[in-house]
Amino acid sequence: MLVFNQGFWTRDEKLADEIEGAKWEDLVLDGKVLKDLQENLKSFFNNGSLYDDLGVAWKRGVLLVGPPGNGKSQTIKLLVKESRHPCLYVKSTKGSRDVEDEECIMSIFKRARKSAPCLLVLEDLDSLIVDRTRTFFLNEMDGFARNHGILILASSNHPTRIEPAIRRPSRFDVVYLFEPPSFQLRCEYATKCLRKIHTLGKDTDLPSFKDLEGLAKAIAEETEGFSYAYMKELFLGFLLHFAHSGGENINDPKLLLLNHISNLKKQIEITIEEKEEEEEKEKEKEKVSDAGAPRRASSLIRCLRRLFL
Repeated sequence: MLVFNQGFWTRDEKLADEIEGAKWEDLVLDGKVLKDLQENLKSFFNNGSLYDDLGVAWKRGVLLVGPPGNGKSQTIKLLVKESRHPCLYVKSTKGSRDVEDEECIMSIFKRARKSAPCLLVLEDLDSLIVDRTRTFFLNEMDGFARNHGILILASSNHPTRIEPAIRRPSRFDVVYLFEPPSFQLRCEYATKCLRKIHTLGKDTDLPSFKDLEGLAKAIAEETEGFSYAYMKELFLGFLLHFAHSGGENINDPKLLLLNHISNLKKQIEITIEEKEEEEEKEKEKEKVSDAGAPRRASSLIRCLRRLFL
C-alpha cells in the first residue's frame, strides 16, 4: 500500500493490514448505498473499452460525505480490498521544506497515471485542497486523456467547505451521504453486538442477556443521533467496565449498558458545543477577511494617488 504524505511516497504496512482485515459484516450501513458503491467500482474497472467506444475519458470520481464516525473510512478500505486494483492513498498534498506543494500534487497524479487502472484515495478532501494550490490541483484532476483508468475515491466530513465547482460531475460524478444510522440500522447494529457478547458469554465470564431483540430496540431508542463510532464505543466501554470489575457488583448488565448511553450523550453534547464554537470562529474570520479586503484596496489606491497624481 503506497501512501503519499509530506512530499514522499512510502509503504504503509499497517494500513495494508487494516484493509486486508476489513469485513463487510462489521459494517451496518444502508444496503442500497453499499450495493450501488460496489457496482460503481466494478462497472468502472470492467468497462474501460466502453468508455473508449463512447468517446469519453475513462475516469471517475466518487465522493463520500457526512459527519465523522459513520463508516466512510471503513467503506473506503472495504472497496479498496474488493477492487484488487493498485491503490494510492493520499494523506496530505502539502510538501516539506525541500518540496513545493505543486510538486506534491504533480507527483500524486503522475504516480496514479503510471499505476492505472488504479484507485486514488483522497481522504478528508476538504483539507487536501487549499486556496493556494486549488487551481493547480483541479487542472491535474481534469487531465482527461492523461487520467485514463483512474478512479478517485474521496471523502469529506465537511462537504460545505468544498466548492460546488469541485463537487460537480466530471470531477466527482457520484456523491454518497453517510449520515448517523437510522433507528433500524442502530437496532441491527445493537442486535449484532449483543449476539456476539451473548455467544462469547457462554464460554467466558461475559454477561448474557435475555430478550436480545427487546434490548436492542431499547438501545436504538436511546441512541438517536449516535454515529457508528459512538455505537461502537457504547459496547466497547461496557465490556471494558465489565472486565475491569470482574463482573462483581453488577447485578443488572442491561442497566449498566443503558447507563453508559447516558455518559456518551454528555460527551456528544460537549462535542456539539465545541463544533458550534468552531463554526462561530470561522464566521468571525470570514467577516474580518471580507472587511479587510476593501480597506486594503483603499490603502492601495491612496498610495497610487500619492505616487502618480
